[in-house]
Amino acid sequence: LLRRYKLPVPQRDPREIVVEMTAAESALYTAVEDFIGDVYRAAPPGKQSAVGFVMTVYRRRLASSFEALKRTLNGRLMRTESITEEDASQDETSDEAMSVEEAERLAGEAPEIGTNERERIVDLLRRIAQLGTDSKARRLKVELDACIADGFDSMIVFTQYTDTMDYLRDYVADQMPGMPVASY
Repeated sequence: LLRRYKLPVPQRDPREIVVEMTAAESALYTAVEDFIGDVYRAAPPGKQSAVGFVMTVYRRRLASSFEALKRTLNGRLMRTESITEEDASQDETSDEAMSVEEAERLAGEAPEIGTNERERIVDLLRRIAQLGTDSKARRLKVELDACIADGFDSMIVFTQYTDTMDYLRDYVADQMPGMPVASY
């Protein structure tokens, strides 16, 4: 529409880039998927819907970044986890977006953390800590460097979760000193 009215529209070159995980990242991803399945199967029949919702949030955060998952798992351990608008708006079990209040109610119905779940979360957090910088962040740096080399003076990076955005903002600021970095 803007072009039809002869208004300036910047050219964009959105690309989807597949990033190969390291062996450690792949093993951790599998361990998280196993954990999610085990917790869901162990849930009492009346609580499976609530547990399924929470585990879906874990899965989405894992897909976003290990940092986002780490923050969520730490919240579960500290019993301070909260469902955000980011989590609620991604509900795939409904045609409409779930309200934050409804998502919090559903998450609140999930059983308290048990000893086995606690031990597995601690193990997952230990494994996340051992990863160092993840493959996606390293690949982002390569792509940003290429954009700069091609003459671009600004880039926009989209993430699903603000936890991932905060992680990447800090990583880019550390790896590219002098490059202005902002996030919203």
